[in-house]
Amino acid sequence: MPLELIPRPAASGSRKRGYSKGKSFATYSARVFGAALIGIAIWGVWISKDVARLAGDGGVATGKHSASDAAFFLIWLVVFGPFLYFGVAILRSTFTHEGRAWLIPLRVFTYIVGLRAIAEMRRRNSVKKTDSKVLPMSGPKNRLGP
Repeated sequence: MPLELIPRPAASGSRKRGYSKGKSFATYSARVFGAALIGIAIWGVWISKDVARLAGDGGVATGKHSASDAAFFLIWLVVFGPFLYFGVAILRSTFTHEGRAWLIPLRVFTYIVGLRAIAEMRRRNSVKKTDSKVLPMSGPKNRLGP
């Protein structure tokens, strides 16, 4: 008898009627939010350029353009880089198909726990059956007494 602990999605009919991955409100809102984060990161290019130019005008460095370029890149990277990173991560998660590779360790774990539960249940049943046939244990005899 094969041990089936988790029903397969095709057998259980787990897909809900009317559900489509690309048409849910959560998916649309995540895509809009991810696009907005990327838009903020792009907008940050102009802001960082202006801030770097203001910071570069105050100094008397010989290579003003190289210092201004480095300041621009660092300002954008620190302030607006996370917007780009999280925007791309959100959009990537909404546009990629859902993988089921993470289910394999879960299935293995559930199978092992199920086997242990069955073994424990069998052990308890065998102990209950043998308890009625076992004679009471006799301890060591009291040799000091009369």
